[in-house]
Amino acid sequence: MALAPSEFYRLLYSELTLMLEGYRARHRREMRERREESAWMVSWLLLPHKKADADPLTPDQLMGRKQRGRPTPKFSSPGESAQAFFAARQAKSKKEQKKGE
Repeated sequence: MALAPSEFYRLLYSELTLMLEGYRARHRREMRERREESAWMVSWLLLPHKKADADPLTPDQLMGRKQRGRPTPKFSSPGESAQAFFAARQAKSKKEQKKGE
């Protein structure tokens, strides 16, 4: 935060604190973006060195994050997945009907 001494001494304390908060927020955001970019680059660089049948290394794994959202359920047959889909749709429509009443 480059301020000339003449600018610094003209500031009120409240203005200085607001400027410092903004500077810190911008600095944190830039550091987070740099970490994200680095994680992507490392995942791309390590990709050719993984076995062909292994799951690819993701930036989320490199940064130590947990998987976002719920994991996708695995079904043994297309019929089971269709039944689960229609059961979920039916439950959702019943829930919406109860909200409307």
